[in-house]
Amino acid sequence: MKIKLITILVILLGLTTMSFAQKRYTDGYIVTFNNDTIRGKIKDKGALSNGVTYSRIRFLDSNGKKKKFSARKIKAYSKQNVINYRSINHKWFGEVVVDGDAVLLERTKMHRVNGASGMGGAGGMGMGNTGGVGYNVKQTMYYLQIKGSAADEYVRLKRLLFATNYAILFKKCPEVQKLVESQSLVYNDMIVIVRKYNECVGKQQKK
Repeated sequence: MKIKLITILVILLGLTTMSFAQKRYTDGYIVTFNNDTIRGKIKDKGALSNGVTYSRIRFLDSNGKKKKFSARKIKAYSKQNVINYRSINHKWFGEVVVDGDAVLLERTKMHRVNGASGMGGAGGMGMGNTGGVGYNVKQTMYYLQIKGSAADEYVRLKRLLFATNYAILFKKCPEVQKLVESQSLVYNDMIVIVRKYNECVGKQQKK
């Protein structure tokens, strides 16, 4: 009797685990580098990932077959047609935070810090667990691609010397370029900068 009970519990536990794993998949699609769109279900990060973006995803196609794709294998993917990610130079996935003539991607990762202080530095790091010798903090990085630029790659934007190094990227819209050069808009205003740039370019195209 005990053996049967244990067997039933093991089966139920297995079914529960499978059900939980399936629930972590969400409806979406992937886009290949040939611009083919394939619909299915996607799982890109666990419940305890703290918003960290990864370089691989799991994909469940319409036939129920599971596959893994890296940022080298697919161009983009979308969850629920709402949250969109694109391959950053075939290395990682980044979430699309602004789309248009200029595309801004956000990538987050956990960064290991040694020491006792939990405050983040100039690299876009947040608070971490200060217990112990070392701790992890989340680091957010921005990548920009502007249509028509010489390089068809995403450029990582860094906080250090932001105005000096990156104002030129917005030369197509002198108004935005000046705002960056004068530091009226700074690194922390990245989303505002790219949105203003896209609005400016949109108005130019309508003339």
